[in-house]
Amino acid sequence: MAFSFLVTCIAFTVIAKDKEKRLWGQGILPWAGVAICLYLLWSTGPFDKIIGTLVILAGIPIYVFFSPKTDIYHLKELFVSENAILVRRMARQHRFLANLIRILHQIVE
Repeated sequence: MAFSFLVTCIAFTVIAKDKEKRLWGQGILPWAGVAICLYLLWSTGPFDKIIGTLVILAGIPIYVFFSPKTDIYHLKELFVSENAILVRRMARQHRFLANLIRILHQIVE
């Protein structure tokens, strides 16, 4: 887990450099997370380090085997197009709890 968080904190430092608008603490918090993760990895025993390394190395071929082999960029249009967003909002609007309250309010009146 600490290795996963370490990679996430490092990735956040790279992503944060690309952003134009910087938030307060955006440069400090990822590095604090990196330091904490490194401390957690350092404080584990040798057996845990060996098993953790083996699990991560075993996961690499599994990831390569199950990762998509074809280009999936065409699926982006299905999720972020204006029409797709409108369809999802309309479908969600009918499931919203406030609709039930509005219907009950209309019945009572």
